Amino acid sequence: MKGIRKKGFILVDIGTAVTIDLVSNSGLHLGGVIFPGLSKIRETFENFKVSNEIKINDISQSTEGCWSIGTLYLIVNGINQKVNDIKISEPDITIYLTGGGISDLEKFLDFPYVYYKNLVLDGLELFANNMG
Repeated sequence: MKGIRKKGFILVDIGTAVTIDLVSNSGLHLGGVIFPGLSKIRETFENFKVSNEIKINDISQSTEGCWSIGTLYLIVNGINQKVNDIKISEPDITIYLTGGGISDLEKFLDFPYVYYKNLVLDGLELFANNMG
């Protein structure tokens, strides 16, 4: 596409795991991070119940509330911190989000993003179609 400049981007995939990847202007993968997603973190103590009726800045007096807030806080702050760290050196970078865990976290993210529901599957389809 003539006249359109390729820009680097950050891709955040929120699902069973959270992956945050940085891609250069030329399409080169520069690296990233991977950490467990919210459901996996919460499964580590299976006897702790989870409440979805919490606010991230709250504190709680119940184990359920403390666990719910703490695990959410861990994941959200991990995503926000890493994206904002990258944005220090790349302030105009576009951020794309995908993955099934978006609905639990989107209202807590503190950066603008473009959401693609099936980005990974769409990418695999594109790759498969170009193979042959």
